[in-house]
Amino acid sequence: MSSMSKSEGLIICPHCNEPLPQLSAKCPFCAEPIETVASDSAKPETLLESSESKPPTKTGRVPAGKWRRRVRVVGLLMALLLLVVVFGNVFIYLQENRFWPFSTGTSSPAFLDTTFGMSSQEARRTLQKHGAQLLPFDEYKRVEQTPLIDLFDWLHLYSEDRNQYLELFMPSIEMFDSRTEAQFTFRSGRLESVSVHFGSYGITNALAVVESVKSHLLSVYQVSERDDSEYVPGAYTLKYRSTNTSASLWVNLPLQKGQHVNSKAGGYEVLEPESNVADPKKQYVVLTIFDSKSQAERRQQLKERERNAFGTGN
Repeated sequence: MSSMSKSEGLIICPHCNEPLPQLSAKCPFCAEPIETVASDSAKPETLLESSESKPPTKTGRVPAGKWRRRVRVVGLLMALLLLVVVFGNVFIYLQENRFWPFSTGTSSPAFLDTTFGMSSQEARRTLQKHGAQLLPFDEYKRVEQTPLIDLFDWLHLYSEDRNQYLELFMPSIEMFDSRTEAQFTFRSGRLESVSVHFGSYGITNALAVVESVKSHLLSVYQVSERDDSEYVPGAYTLKYRSTNTSASLWVNLPLQKGQHVNSKAGGYEVLEPESNVADPKKQYVVLTIFDSKSQAERRQQLKERERNAFGTGN
């Protein structure tokens, strides 16, 4: 028995050094208990067996569950980035074109459904509904070979106004049985005034245009006064007012030599006296509509400038 080795499944008794079977509870030679020895001796093999039974650990690879979580996080971040880009572009588009909530128009009517305070983008869209355009002066001149509107204006004499004002022009459309063109003036990006020029096809047509325009104005405004021109014989201005806007209708009829206009029974008739009574080089009829609030702000601005011209004490 003593010749047996550990490799044959035996262990050595710590008391008498005799070989013992591995599972012996007591040494058959010295009768000493060997439970502790057997138990402690079995641990290395037990640990070895348990370690051999475990599958080898995989190194350098991400578990499938963790990989799926990473993919979901990246997907959410990409979707969030896409939403930010889309909403950013929509925001810029609405702002640049002055759509709601960036629209600036008010409830004060101007011309052809435009309202004072509108941006040039809003005015363009509104005029397009009526088949009308709104163009810079150079383009307007290319469209109209004989434009009714002359760009020479006091606004263009002052450099500070060139930055503050924008003027756009409406090529001719047919209104009131006449050729109608308009000049839209924007101050600080918002519509401040509109000048509408009516071209007639003769004196009789011109008189009809005047009466038709006056009739429509009276449905919106009240006549405040009439001013006869001191410089152009026969020409006059009718001034209109409402709560938030004002208008002036300049009438200068280019009669042929030997004709003049005479009032009769609320209308007009062409008589034959000796001389011209109106300057034929001027436009027939010009209607200018103003935003009262913007005009008041402009007058206040000029007064403030004049007040501070030579010191605040003056």
